[in-house]
Formats: sequence, structure tokens, C-alpha cells
Amino acid sequence: MTQTETTTAPALSDRLKQATRSTHEVLDSSIMQLEPFRDVANYTTFLRIQHALHADVAPLYERADLQALIPDLPEFCRLPA
Repeated sequence: MTQTETTTAPALSDRLKQATRSTHEVLDSSIMQLEPFRDVANYTTFLRIQHALHADVAPLYERADLQALIPDLPEFCRLPA
């Protein structure tokens, strides 16, 4: 009897997280220096910035050329949330 090992490539999300880890760490550090959770005013500013960011990138989720690469891309759009 032989045992067959199966290996699968890491998921796209895992590969993207790994490839952008240092960039996200710098971004997270910058955001946290602004103390977005210190008070209601800072949190409101944080939410407005987040909404603007997601509104700006939302059209990317509908692009046919990007959907050809990532078929379920529209499901990842966070703006409706």
C-alpha cells in the first residue's frame, strides 16, 4: 500500500496576504498612530476615510478584465457592507 501526498497551492488570499504583509503592517501602524478608537470624533473620521477608500475602489470589482483573473471578485467588494 502506498500513501500519496497531495499538495495544494496556497489560496490566492493567502498569497496576497504574504506578498503585502509589510505594506499592511506599515499602513496599520500609521492608522493606529492616529488613535482612531480614542473617541467618537476620531472614530467618525476613521469611518469616513474607510468609506471613501471603499467607494474609490468599488469600480475595480466590476471590471471584466479583473473578473477574468478572479471570477468571484465582485463578492469581495466591501462597500455594500
